[in-house]
Amino acid sequence: MHANPARSSLARSLLSVGIAWIIAAGPSCRVDAIELSKDGTTVEVNELGLLTSSPLEPIHTIDADRLVLTGNIAEWFGVTFSQGGVMTRASGAGSVSDWDPTRLPVTPVSFETTLESALSVCSIDGLEIATELRFDAGDLIATVTLTNGSATPIVDVLYSREWQTTPTDPLYWSFPTDLPGGPIASGVARRLWMTDDLQPGDSKSLTFSYRRESAVVLLGPGTVDVPLSLWTAPGFPGGLNFGATNGVSWGDFDADGWPDVFACMSGALWRNVGGADWQLAADLDSELPFTARRYGSSFGDYDNDGLPDIGTEPRNGWGGDECFHLLHNLGSTAFDDVATDPTIVDLQPCNSDAETICWGDVDGDSDLDCFLPVYPPWAFGGPGNFFLENNGPAGPGGAYTFTESSGPSGVDNPPGSARSEGAQFVDVDNDGDMDLYCNGTLYQNQSTLGDPSFANMTESGSGILLSTQLEEGCLFADYDLDGDFDFSIVYTGPGVRVYENQGDGTFAMLPTSTVASFLTGLDLGMSAEDWDNDGDIDFSTRQVFRRNQLMETGTLSFTVATHSIPSSHITSATPAWCDWDRDGDLDCALGNWLSTGRFYENTLYDGTEPLSERRFVRVRCLDDTLDPAGLETAYGTIVEVVVRGDTSGYRRKKFVASSAGYLNQNEYTLHFALPPDPSPGHDTHDLDLDIIVDFPSLPATGYYRVDRHVNPALGWIDLADLAEREVVVYRSGRVSIDGVEFDPPMNEAALLTAAAGGLVTAPTSVALPAPTDTMGIQTRSGIAFDTFGATQRVRIREL
Repeated sequence: MHANPARSSLARSLLSVGIAWIIAAGPSCRVDAIELSKDGTTVEVNELGLLTSSPLEPIHTIDADRLVLTGNIAEWFGVTFSQGGVMTRASGAGSVSDWDPTRLPVTPVSFETTLESALSVCSIDGLEIATELRFDAGDLIATVTLTNGSATPIVDVLYSREWQTTPTDPLYWSFPTDLPGGPIASGVARRLWMTDDLQPGDSKSLTFSYRRESAVVLLGPGTVDVPLSLWTAPGFPGGLNFGATNGVSWGDFDADGWPDVFACMSGALWRNVGGADWQLAADLDSELPFTARRYGSSFGDYDNDGLPDIGTEPRNGWGGDECFHLLHNLGSTAFDDVATDPTIVDLQPCNSDAETICWGDVDGDSDLDCFLPVYPPWAFGGPGNFFLENNGPAGPGGAYTFTESSGPSGVDNPPGSARSEGAQFVDVDNDGDMDLYCNGTLYQNQSTLGDPSFANMTESGSGILLSTQLEEGCLFADYDLDGDFDFSIVYTGPGVRVYENQGDGTFAMLPTSTVASFLTGLDLGMSAEDWDNDGDIDFSTRQVFRRNQLMETGTLSFTVATHSIPSSHITSATPAWCDWDRDGDLDCALGNWLSTGRFYENTLYDGTEPLSERRFVRVRCLDDTLDPAGLETAYGTIVEVVVRGDTSGYRRKKFVASSAGYLNQNEYTLHFALPPDPSPGHDTHDLDLDIIVDFPSLPATGYYRVDRHVNPALGWIDLADLAEREVVVYRSGRVSIDGVEFDPPMNEAALLTAAAGGLVTAPTSVALPAPTDTMGIQTRSGIAFDTFGATQRVRIREL
């Protein structure tokens, strides 16, 4: 794809205009405001769906910087778009006339209300703007749907919601600051959304919320669902400030075994000092060209030297640098940007709005490839996705090189799909190789050795719907503990949705009731981990943490979790998770998009409890190298921890990922929560565990499983014997436990093969037929096999 993104300069040129505006009281709208009320929240709205009053108590915005609105409210919305080369700027006004008299007024079309909801429709030059207001759990939810009712495309679409601040509050802002909303008046706060282009008949939606002030309760430690507390130390009495963050990444840059943190926006690389302290190791601004915006980053050891390198995500249109950079780790704190060298990277991605880098060996050639999600031409003229195929040591002096091959590899943005935001590699169809999700599309891996190839699945094929709706974060996790990876995603309009993996690589959307308050916290951040260490996976979207209730109730559902984090620390949270001190609970590098990131420590354990009371085990999966330390390059590896004697029916399964939702990267080593000690008080025995590790492979080669049949050290592991609570598993079958090496005996291979040369995968464009009830009580099903042609023992294993 990679067209020249010349269009973006038109929309972003609005930023260069400086105009002073004066807000003056003006005439009210033609229709008297009506009152909406439910669960203690009361507001008045006009025919354009704009708030005019909050008569009973103040309310505040919860999708940007916190702004309190009380009494009579001056609220507006704005739309900017281009059609046929002509730019239109228009607005709707609430109780006060538009602060920008140069904008055209929209035309009211219809207005329908009940006691608890309202639906306003207005239009301007073929663009229909529908605003629906309703209540959910006490919050007022507004969903705006933009529809192209004309016969020509509408491009470069921006929508804004705007408020006049109170005379005593000098706060004014335009958020996000990297969107081209044009000049803003002093005393006006503005929230902006950028949608993709609208073809005739297309619709895009966005959702935001208001909450009454009395609903806000700041809880203290010990009374919350999310046990995070600001970490402090003598050297950091006010806590650790990572510097400016958009995204934040965990990675062991110095290979000392303790994961470190990189904040891409600030360029600050922080060293984890043995899980006891932090040290600013380097300011990588010196290696990166000046730019006003950087997004996230991801650690990936692309040259297999044992030192994780860093890929960065560019941002377009703010002056300065707009390119992807690849920081080659030279050891100590030295890095060299090799992306600018055409003998290393044949085409450096530039002029790009990029999000959520992913690393993975997708073609089985033992080196990490790099997927860079980038906005397509129909999203402000972007060049589209980049796929940097790793060629191995093919460059000067044996340097590893990359070839841009998004087209040949099949990971271009499908026409009309949503723009690229969150992305993740994972094997969703259990055939051994890593599939990819990005920009509303599930890409099925069909690679052969050394030849990356993906086929994009349609909505019918994958079961993942809403492919044209913008999302701001997505990830896979086994939420229902049935042994396959489900999918969660945060759409800016339709809300937070969870899709259940059907076990065959296809998905089904669960009811919206699965996620409490599914229309709040809808963009700019998603993460998932078991932060309460109860065994099921929780997740967060923006400023909202949600707790999985599967372990508590036996039913998959997510409730809004309480916490004690100040709102200013999570305006647009991009959390990344890691057990930084190895005390058994997951701590948080709390990125805060376009703001300052901080370090929060999980207080579930403080390290003083007996080890038997801290219920966890860690599994670290490594590729082999001449260096016995191994390589943290086994992204996509799937690990299952089996608790012998556990009758719950739940499975404990995770995978190693280089991306973790949106602009974030969790710790490489996997953390598993475990049930209580079956024999408390007996220090010599605890749970018995089996560990099963499926390393990425290609279906034609075979399924690569390392378990107790390959190395008996992975079976009947007594938790009481794990002094360090960590098991290291190598692709070769070697296992390390508490510093003791266990080489695999030579009686069984890790590579499993299927009789037909590979496992069956779902078709890419049609849905699989639903199971058929035979209606017969005597019906049986099974698998027949024989070993008549075998020359040695054959083991049949269930995947």
